[in-house]
Amino acid sequence: MEPGSIDNRRLEIMHGGPFFEVQRRIGLLATDDFRTPVRALAIISVTFLLPVLVAALSRDGNLGAFLSDPGVWAKFLVAPLFFTLAEPGIENSVDRCIGTLSGVPLVATDKMSLLDAGLQSALRRRDSGVAELCCVLLAAAVTVVNFWALSTSSSAVHWASDGGSLTPAGGLCLVVGNTVFWFMFFRLVWRHLVWTSLSSAISKSDLRLVVSHPDGHAGLSFMARYPGGYTFFSLGVGSVVAAGLARQLHSGALTLTAFTAVCTLWLVVVAVFFMSPLVGPMVQIIRLKSETVALTLGPMQEFERAAERKALGRNTFADEAVPETSPVDARSVYQAALKCSTVLLNKGNVVPILAGALLPMAAVGLTVFPYEELGPVLKRLLLL
Repeated sequence: MEPGSIDNRRLEIMHGGPFFEVQRRIGLLATDDFRTPVRALAIISVTFLLPVLVAALSRDGNLGAFLSDPGVWAKFLVAPLFFTLAEPGIENSVDRCIGTLSGVPLVATDKMSLLDAGLQSALRRRDSGVAELCCVLLAAAVTVVNFWALSTSSSAVHWASDGGSLTPAGGLCLVVGNTVFWFMFFRLVWRHLVWTSLSSAISKSDLRLVVSHPDGHAGLSFMARYPGGYTFFSLGVGSVVAAGLARQLHSGALTLTAFTAVCTLWLVVVAVFFMSPLVGPMVQIIRLKSETVALTLGPMQEFERAAERKALGRNTFADEAVPETSPVDARSVYQAALKCSTVLLNKGNVVPILAGALLPMAAVGLTVFPYEELGPVLKRLLLL
């Protein structure tokens, strides 16, 4: 059985594509083994260790400045390392969702072909060479913009630019490290969009949902657990954002209020990112809730009128044209529909996700602000 085939209904979202195939052919990974430590070491050797060696051997004496820059550690060591470590977790969390959808099953039996068609489409997008070429071009475009900024800015970091020209370490970090970072970032974002499109396609098929499911989300609460696989990804991106923020904080350009606003905006971006694959399922819960309420209104009305006739001998507002029936008590279904939550991400499951994204920001903030001031702010941010 081929990995990612529709027979076993697994997307294996981090497999496929030219970058995966290149790594497989040179022995950095296998089809059934990510070999994460080996790949992580290989990537950070290129993005971080090689520039460190170049900086140490160069005559400009910038090694100290290079190693004291938090942006260097975040973008060229922490982020590539965490992006590589994130791949197995992301793949497993997505495949668990797909497996649950088809295994329970939550997709109607006669609509399972729609799940297979959506999965087949997702596999084509996953393996798209054009998509990865776009990731390369976007990464190269960002590198060009960064090169222009370094060449024209008078505030460029000393180790990267000297008199308007790039130092050896600066050139290597810009051309190689920066491009690799942005390629890995865009590639992971693209794979997330593939998962989002698949989730949306699955949601358009007939799902076997019920408002009275004990999970409180019509049987779809397991979908909200997929972001747990993105912990390393969140830490990697958060580290780069925090490193950029650190320069502003240490220069005194940001007050605690401004820092809080930046952290709030960052958490909103993270929440929207992880919410995107859940929009389709949430729309289905909204539809289920609305239709269930509408279906129960009639039976409840007849049940209560029957109870009134039994107690009083007749209905206060009688309707002789409607024959008496023995209605079913639908109150429990109606109440379950009202209690059924349509929001899959809530305080119960979103706090661990946001905490991981906020951790690098908090670490940077604590180097400037005392815990007595910053601690309450961080707690409020996580309990929004």
